[in-house]
Amino acid sequence: AQRRYFDEPRVLQIYVWYPAAASARGPYMPYGRYFEDAARDWGESPARTAYLGGRLRAEFRSGALNPSFPGGLSESEFASVLATPTRVMRDAPPAPDRFPVLLHAHMQGALHQSVMLEYLASHGYVVLSISTYNSAPAYYGRGDETADALLNLTEDLALTLAHASSLPFADAGRAAMIGMLAHGGMALQMKAEPLRAIACVECLGYTDLLRQLPFYD
Repeated sequence: AQRRYFDEPRVLQIYVWYPAAASARGPYMPYGRYFEDAARDWGESPARTAYLGGRLRAEFRSGALNPSFPGGLSESEFASVLATPTRVMRDAPPAPDRFPVLLHAHMQGALHQSVMLEYLASHGYVVLSISTYNSAPAYYGRGDETADALLNLTEDLALTLAHASSLPFADAGRAAMIGMLAHGGMALQMKAEPLRAIACVECLGYTDLLRQLPFYD
């Protein structure tokens, strides 16, 4: 009930990267498609997706969403970025195996770290990424740095791991957590111990929040 957009429950949007079969053929997805996908977090309403997609593009172009371009980008430079091919083939047939799972959480999800996540998938991991919404009805990544927000992220990660177990090419029994917000993985580990490893950057400042969780150990 705490996490709603407008008057509707928030849908948890999960990006999935996985090793593709050697026979996979098809055009590589342009980077701009990530913005289109991210905007659908507000559902299929054309007005809502247009608004969120426009905000995401404007902030990325200004440099707010990407520290690689602190001075912003011209219109032609930004168009070039959006047209840049990724190493992703959408809906490619998966490689014939079951691969270890990496959960990933980030304030801006795929918009910030897509290259890293594509790289990990190409080296034999199934990567499932969610953006951090926290407990507020926040605009794509904004939210409250509170124990409730961390608890919600923990539940989102648990739901994401459960989704991984339904993927025939994912071995959810071999799971780890990565990301600048991997303290959510620490909370998940304290609650259910499903992870084999946690790789965290700049997350130790959340110790006080972790201590406020009902299952803190």
